[in-house]
Amino acid sequence: MRCASPAPPGATSNASTTACSNGDWPGYRSPRARRPAAPDDHPVDAHVMPQRPGEAAGIDQVQPPQETPPVIAVGHHVDEGLLWRRIGRRLLPLLLVLYVVAFLDRVNIATAALRMNADLGLSASTYGLISGSFFLGYVAFQVPANWVFHRMGIRRWLAVLLTGWGLFAAAPAFVDDAAGLIITRIGLGVAEAGFYPAVVCYLGRWFPPAVRARALAVFLLAIPIANIVGMPVSSLLVAHGALGGLAGWRVMFLAEGLPAAVLALVALRGLTDSPEHADWLSAAEKTALARHLVADSAGRGASFAAALTDRRMYTLAAINAGLYFAQFGVQFFVPLILTTLYPHASITMIGGLGAACFTAAAVAMLGWGRRSDRRGERTTHLAAPALTGAAVMGGAVACGSPLLLALGVAITTVCVLAAIPILCSITTACWTGAAAAGGIAAVNSIASIASGLGPYVTGFVTDATGGYDTALLLIAAALAGTGLGALALGRKGSSGATCRNPAQLGADPAT
Repeated sequence: MRCASPAPPGATSNASTTACSNGDWPGYRSPRARRPAAPDDHPVDAHVMPQRPGEAAGIDQVQPPQETPPVIAVGHHVDEGLLWRRIGRRLLPLLLVLYVVAFLDRVNIATAALRMNADLGLSASTYGLISGSFFLGYVAFQVPANWVFHRMGIRRWLAVLLTGWGLFAAAPAFVDDAAGLIITRIGLGVAEAGFYPAVVCYLGRWFPPAVRARALAVFLLAIPIANIVGMPVSSLLVAHGALGGLAGWRVMFLAEGLPAAVLALVALRGLTDSPEHADWLSAAEKTALARHLVADSAGRGASFAAALTDRRMYTLAAINAGLYFAQFGVQFFVPLILTTLYPHASITMIGGLGAACFTAAAVAMLGWGRRSDRRGERTTHLAAPALTGAAVMGGAVACGSPLLLALGVAITTVCVLAAIPILCSITTACWTGAAAAGGIAAVNSIASIASGLGPYVTGFVTDATGGYDTALLLIAAALAGTGLGALALGRKGSSGATCRNPAQLGADPAT
């Protein structure tokens, strides 16, 4: 679902000015040799078979970096590697910070539960319901929220969302029962509903497919970073942050929630709605970027409503559902699982162990996304971590050792997070324009139902069975379904393959 922008005035489709190496941002090797364009050369995308309106090329087929002539736009040479780096440095740091704050506000309840559950008398199933209630608001408002985004633009829309979620994220500091927590979590879900799909669509306006997985991987680093930073800080606040009669977990919600509202002004001033409005890009760079995105979007335009009836959307939503059921089924319970396995560990030690797990996940996200881009392949790179996580979790439960179970939870978390950028890249390959806003939001809405069920089912099954083993096996089964679904999706996509393998396109698959 790539939200491609139209080419600015002056853009052409001349074959001799077709895009060259995409591989210099960040970490691609520069092409070792370039050949001059022959008079009868076709554009880079000329090997793509014509598609029916609204239909993508192959789900699994992305265009790796190529050794083709450099882009010449408006009479100037454009180094595309520098272009992708410039765009990345301009947009990704702020988007990363915003998502760190959003995700921290979403998951810090897992650390608060170490004291909050006892203070409010919450069972595991009630806590799971509270955690998962976030996704009720998230699902209900995601599609309409992104319909609004498509009309308001990224800056103004994110400013509205940040203000709302900052207030709802801080509100649990003042509630005293499960009902109050559920209301604040639903409100937080409503406020955050438009953020993630809007940003994924927004990045599709700036990064072509060959570098998009890495751009998404940088953005999605917010998930492990929020836990790397958030778990130790939240643990310290919960254990030692009592202030003015407020318990430490209440102070934690205030300290970590209100900064989102402050960042609303930063987003309003720091982001650019589209490449056409980027006064920090030259005319030549805008033309080069537009040529990439127009070629990428050819034949894939569709209306907002058409995306909601596309069968691919429901296939991708089912794969998303398995992955996110596993992610949130584990993530909201990591501190509680570690406390059960090691009852004498302090809250701060539990926070440190969790941070170590997510540090490994951050490395895996970047490395795996980069490998997928270099190989020009998606579905196997999605299936491999999903199936690995399923096997490791199932084996750890079967062994019965607390140490092996803790390692199994950690490795599964790493596998889940490594798979997320790849799945996002597959999802963004389906639509453009208004269809992208609808398609991305609809996929995430359906998948978010599973995200909400993950923690609730984990808590319910834990209470019913008296332990986490059965719940963790359900998580392993969900990951196995995601992996098998990805392999099936790859076979369907390859039946109409329209893109040659990386070696044929000039990429070095060994790098």
